[in-house]
Amino acid sequence: MRRILFIFLFSFWIIVFSFSLLTFNLREIEASSISLGVYPPIIQINATPPANVSADIQIQNQGEKSRDLNIIIKPFKAANSQNGELSYLFANDQFGTDPLMLNRIKVIDENKKVNSITLAPKQEKKLKLNIDIPKGETPSDYYFSIVFVSRGEPAEVSKTQIESTLNASQNAAGIATNVLLSIGPKTKAEGEITEFSVPLFLEKGPVEFNIKVRNQSNFFITPRGSILIKNMFGQTIGRVDLLPVNILAHSVRLIPGSDQFDAKELKIDAKSWEAQKALWSEKLLLGPYTATLAIALTEDGPVLRETIYFIGFPILIIIGSFIAVILLLIIIKKLQKKLKT
Repeated sequence: MRRILFIFLFSFWIIVFSFSLLTFNLREIEASSISLGVYPPIIQINATPPANVSADIQIQNQGEKSRDLNIIIKPFKAANSQNGELSYLFANDQFGTDPLMLNRIKVIDENKKVNSITLAPKQEKKLKLNIDIPKGETPSDYYFSIVFVSRGEPAEVSKTQIESTLNASQNAAGIATNVLLSIGPKTKAEGEITEFSVPLFLEKGPVEFNIKVRNQSNFFITPRGSILIKNMFGQTIGRVDLLPVNILAHSVRLIPGSDQFDAKELKIDAKSWEAQKALWSEKLLLGPYTATLAIALTEDGPVLRETIYFIGFPILIIIGSFIAVILLLIIIKKLQKKLKT
């Protein structure tokens, strides 16, 4: 009995220690990545083979300490959350149609392929992403992150340990620029509106529209669209422009409104962005309304349309008005009685 208890306690201690070690390494990597900046956050590349494509990447150490950074190419797919989050692939997951594509992706520093760099305090370095696409390459999309991860402080963290934390259920421990590579020629875009909804009865605004679009194409798309709102008399009284977001091949994406993103200040309304809804800011709602969604999957179409209906019924205002009318009638009757007497 004592032997069984000892084995159980020893195994439990090993599991706890292993978990703590993994958590410590991950936190060290995350903490060391806070003072890094990278631009652009997203790189979109459309290429027709044969082609040698490239894009500039600027990485900056914004801290006061020198940083040794590993550079990791990590393929991803759209997460099941449908809100634009990504999920990193495992080593045995399919990455496009070309098994050699990872070997064709290079990060260049001063005309040399690099897997790591060192940045002095406040130093900014310009790197170049280079992809060599051979003749006859099969049309396909490839989505991957170029992740810059500090090698750890105070203990050195190996590249293998870093890669082990970048799996399909965790976000990258570091800073990354995401690349959407689409190798053509492209066929006509296909998709459908899987959801366009709003509560049937609304007491007040703003009105929150839920919009989901499924990309049935073999390449990513960036749809553009808007919602037109009409009142009971058929007059257009509102318009909600949608934010042009990327929808990866064969995935579903929630479409938020563009008013959640300030293009001039490059700011996002975090609360609205998390909800991923398109908002009509009208607050006073009364009567039936018609909302028509029109969204173009690409500049060349097709355009998808759908119409829904909802009713504005400000029950508190109506009840308050009803009570006010009753009180007014009571006061009038009392005044009439006094005048008679």
